[in-house]
Amino acid sequence: MMKRFVASGATRAGLVIGLCLVLMLSIGPQMDETDGRGDLQNTLSGPAWPHPLGTDQLGRDALARVARGLRGSLLIGISVALISGVVGGLVGLASGFWRGWPDLLLQRLTDALMALPLLVMALAVIAVTGPTRAGVVIALSVAFTPLVMRVVRSSALALQQAGHVEAARASGATDWHVIAAHLSPNALAPWAVVVSTQVGGAALAEASLSFLGAGPGGDASLGALLGGEAQTYAFAAPWLIVWPGIALALVSVSANLIGDGLARSASPFSRRN
Repeated sequence: MMKRFVASGATRAGLVIGLCLVLMLSIGPQMDETDGRGDLQNTLSGPAWPHPLGTDQLGRDALARVARGLRGSLLIGISVALISGVVGGLVGLASGFWRGWPDLLLQRLTDALMALPLLVMALAVIAVTGPTRAGVVIALSVAFTPLVMRVVRSSALALQQAGHVEAARASGATDWHVIAAHLSPNALAPWAVVVSTQVGGAALAEASLSFLGAGPGGDASLGALLGGEAQTYAFAAPWLIVWPGIALALVSVSANLIGDGLARSASPFSRRN
């Protein structure tokens, strides 16, 4: 499984991009000689040594700020993916397996949540939790969970008619054994795809919230770097927007490519080809 996963060319590209981002996380803050205080003699200076990505209006190193923002965006993306993936996956499996009136109620609730635009729902939750990093994670987890529920439930419904599931039931296996041994492993491929894309999707959604002023400020995330002060100096110092935007795009691309490789390696059809 891991051999086939690594052998995928697209997945290798995703891993290389991910490793480059991790390397940036480790060396970026080390290159900030001012330790975040700012160098007022080099404000809004273009990319040049010792500031390879330039400086902002306070003379702070752009590479160090992008590295800190990247750490925050990855923390938000991974947290949202894990929370929405686990909650949505478990509820989706249970809903698709047992069905009945709980399934009907959950699906109507899912329809209602998915009918709302993602940002509108997130803004409503942030109005309660506040525009903090934890509040953004909670808001985006609430917004992303219905999609995971719908995808995993569809897989569970399709697997109900599979021969190995019917054989397990005929042999007297309990419902929990059927879910753990037969439904969950075979629903892993679509679950991996949707959960992996949540990382990049959550980072992009957080960037939209920060642009609207509802995200964490400062350099708490790449989205925070794209909004606020960066918009004021967009023409005088375009690198303040360009570098966080490129990093944000790389996060999304890397997550999607790695997720596609995981899905291919987990799928029984890909193992036979």
